[in-house]
Amino acid sequence: MKISPDLYKRLYDAVAPVMPMDGMNSERKRWDALWASGFPAMDLYRAGLNDAHIDTVLKRIATFNHD
Repeated sequence: MKISPDLYKRLYDAVAPVMPMDGMNSERKRWDALWASGFPAMDLYRAGLNDAHIDTVLKRIATFNHD
């Protein structure tokens, strides 16, 4: 993944508690979880990530959060 370990940890800590159980199956639910978390999404774009990169990270969080 293109995200730095530090930024990933911050994002995981914010998004994991609000990620729905079926977040892996729905792009909309993953992004809703990002916005519901209150995480400053602009930090992700400033780090050089685009929407595809961010969604990949959100998929990973959804997978690890509900194994």
